[in-house]
Amino acid sequence: MDVASGTTTDLGVLDYQVRAAGYSASQDLVYGIATHDKLGWLLRRPQLVTVDRRGTLRTLGPVRYGIGGIAEPTAGAATSTRLYVRDVHRLYTLDIDPRSRSYQSVLKVVWLSPASLATDVDDFAADPSTGLLYGISTFGHVAKVVSLDPMSGAVRVIATVPGAPWQDSYSSVVVGPSELYAVHTGHGRRSQLFRIGFDGSSKELSSWKPLARSDAAGCLKQVVQSPPPPPPPTPTPTPTQKPSTPPPSPRPTATPTGTAAPPPPPPPPDEPGTPRPTQSRTTAPSSRTPTPVLPQGDTSVPVRPPQSVPPTVPPTVPPTPPPSAAPSTPVVVRAAPRVAAVPAEGDDRTVQVLRRWSLAMLLVILISGAAMAAQRRMRRMRQMRR
Repeated sequence: MDVASGTTTDLGVLDYQVRAAGYSASQDLVYGIATHDKLGWLLRRPQLVTVDRRGTLRTLGPVRYGIGGIAEPTAGAATSTRLYVRDVHRLYTLDIDPRSRSYQSVLKVVWLSPASLATDVDDFAADPSTGLLYGISTFGHVAKVVSLDPMSGAVRVIATVPGAPWQDSYSSVVVGPSELYAVHTGHGRRSQLFRIGFDGSSKELSSWKPLARSDAAGCLKQVVQSPPPPPPPTPTPTPTQKPSTPPPSPRPTATPTGTAAPPPPPPPPDEPGTPRPTQSRTTAPSSRTPTPVLPQGDTSVPVRPPQSVPPTVPPTVPPTPPPSAAPSTPVVVRAAPRVAAVPAEGDDRTVQVLRRWSLAMLLVILISGAAMAAQRRMRRMRQMRR
């Protein structure tokens, strides 16, 4: 049952009637006392049982203490290693630690006092922080929050609850940090879930159909469930990007070469005795080195002088002649003719000797082959004559 909302979940039907149930959080099990099976009363042979979250019941064996053992278990609560059971005005403490040698045994029995308050407490819950048991007693004409000491058996009133009904009983109780959650049941009455504070305040949280009896073991330990893995991400189509048009690069300054324009005709030869007029230049002398003029008679390729563009890194050049020596007319570049290398006389003789030896060896091979062929013919003719 969810105490906050009052919703319930049915886990199935047990083979025994289980009373005085308590929840061990460390073992995640409910311990209780089974007093009836499908055939009826167990004839003073109550069984210690466990119930898991799925509603599976397991019998651990009979509970015996002294003569007769537990007769009528009513209220119950549990810590991690102890189960507390009220049988009328007696309070039993049982060992439910599986690692202990006294597992399933009764460790202590105390008498509850005052018995009038204790016998009207039909269920209680254990608070590990204080070691006390807390429940709702309906003794008198007002409901009361009471505490029970399992070591001494003392029963004390904590607060009165005038806003909660005092008839019948509170047969299911669990404890919270500062309040109790209790289910009020009775014959012919609808069942009600109350939140009752230790200061006497109360509030009805939920109600459902009438129940003759009920029992609450405790608040279950929350099982943290890992969230389901997230679905795989849907692949997002990559948008097709249009190729970006590169910015127009600055047009380089064209440097005229010999193939860009037809070369100008060579200048006419100077007549002897006629001096060439020189032009006076008023600009700063150029740092460009004049190209030397090759000898006459070679194939010439006229080249126009490039525009005066300042170089980024000035190359290492030989000393510049004075500005007056710079030609004012286009410079004619002439390529020197290449002369084929003439082989030496000694090399020519060696080649002739090798050729003669090669011919001589070829003749020897041919003559030898002819002689051998003639001998074969002679042998065949002799054999034929015989």
